[in-house]
Amino acid sequence: PPPVPPRRSYARVHYAKLSVISAALLCLYALRTRGQAYLALTYLTSSKLSYCVLGNAVVASAVWTFRFATDLFLGGLRQSETESIGEAIRWNVTETCIALTIFRSEVDVAMGGMFLTLVVGKCLHWAAELRGSHLRMTEEAFYFRDDEASDPDVAGDDEGIVWSAARTLLPRSLFRPIRSAHLRCPRVPFAHVKLVALIELLLLFDAAAVSHCALYLAEHGPSVHILFGFEAAILAVTALSALASYELHVVDGTVTVLHHFLDP
Repeated sequence: PPPVPPRRSYARVHYAKLSVISAALLCLYALRTRGQAYLALTYLTSSKLSYCVLGNAVVASAVWTFRFATDLFLGGLRQSETESIGEAIRWNVTETCIALTIFRSEVDVAMGGMFLTLVVGKCLHWAAELRGSHLRMTEEAFYFRDDEASDPDVAGDDEGIVWSAARTLLPRSLFRPIRSAHLRCPRVPFAHVKLVALIELLLLFDAAAVSHCALYLAEHGPSVHILFGFEAAILAVTALSALASYELHVVDGTVTVLHHFLDP
């Protein structure tokens, strides 16, 4: 399926920019009209308008963070992935909000920040899981150069400065086996490398979140951190499952590589 149309991406970028600019203008307005930083902070923490504008800026920043992470590690979302995440977030956010009613006495700005972080984390985990499933079904874990580029004496278009210098400096008897081994070596698609990097980064954040919630509960007693700790643990299990599935795909690719070398 084709990727997400750029028009929607631009709209989200403009939304994030306008939201941040609005929050910056509100802060400048508070400083200019109140004259002192303390009075400006008092206004920002007591005005309903400032809560709406600054809260919208935080939400826009979270959306931008998600878009940036998916563009960096996944090259953007496919249309089916966008629809699947939208469908999943509709029900999961509702269930989390219902669970938060148990701790309604602790609702504050900090809880809102943790809830927003949890939503972004869930979306990134779903995106990584969906992309991993797509790559396992459509691509191999390793690939080889085309047969036309397997001759070590032929200078390819993508030879680069290093191989050109090696061809000039090294004797032919030494250059040929090195170049031949390089051409026959299996490659790993860069998209797979970025996917594994994203999953491991998410797993690191999950472990940090679980540790933070556990330490907070041990120090302050039962609180809403119980819910967020369990949610982070579930996300960690999801990340481990996605990583294990890809490792099985790598094992299958390793068998293919062995067949390639033993029976070229």
